[in-house]
Amino acid sequence: MMKTVNSGQIEPQVMLPYYEQDGITIYNGEAIQTMTALRPVDVIITDPPYGVDMEYDSGIDDSFAAWVELMDRFIPKAKEKSKGAVLIPTSKIEGEAYLFDKHFPLWRICWFKGASCTRSPIGFKDWETIFVYGKVKKQMHDYFTTHANSVREEIPHPCPKPLKWASWLVDKFSEKEDTILDPFMGSGTTLVAAKRLGRKAVGIELSQKYCDIAIKRLAQMEMF
Repeated sequence: MMKTVNSGQIEPQVMLPYYEQDGITIYNGEAIQTMTALRPVDVIITDPPYGVDMEYDSGIDDSFAAWVELMDRFIPKAKEKSKGAVLIPTSKIEGEAYLFDKHFPLWRICWFKGASCTRSPIGFKDWETIFVYGKVKKQMHDYFTTHANSVREEIPHPCPKPLKWASWLVDKFSEKEDTILDPFMGSGTTLVAAKRLGRKAVGIELSQKYCDIAIKRLAQMEMF
């Protein structure tokens, strides 16, 4: 449905939000197309598809070739639409090599997950790289620890991130007055962290099922 919306987040004549409450806005749509209609935000904090043939409710192609094409579209758009840092976790060494070659980052962060159920060529994968693009407002260490295994059974999504993961990134890369964008919102962890920390946030998600999960998680915050 196309209407003029004066919410301060998007240009006129674009889709209406799927959800909008308490400074949190969700759009049920394709990431790049929806980002094109957004006004610039302060920072993008997101966890894109991995390019490892994972199955998502939206049915997207998660092959490595599709991931490369997505990054070639997403990173330039993210730089255009973000005033600050852009954070892109990667999960394959081939992906890291591609980003270093084609989309060189400002820096990278080590997220230490502890004991992990995922494999690596030498055994187990206990940490992931997060790529940082754009400018940063604060000084910080480039290493943090949160454990990943406990969230898998609690949230009906194939690869949810811990709330402490998103909270660390939101806290370090944004200020109270900032608006955060997560173009690959998934189950809404970044938005929940943003709300807890008093930030405004916009999420984009192709799957209506995952949008509904995120909205339920935001509503549950009101109970505590």
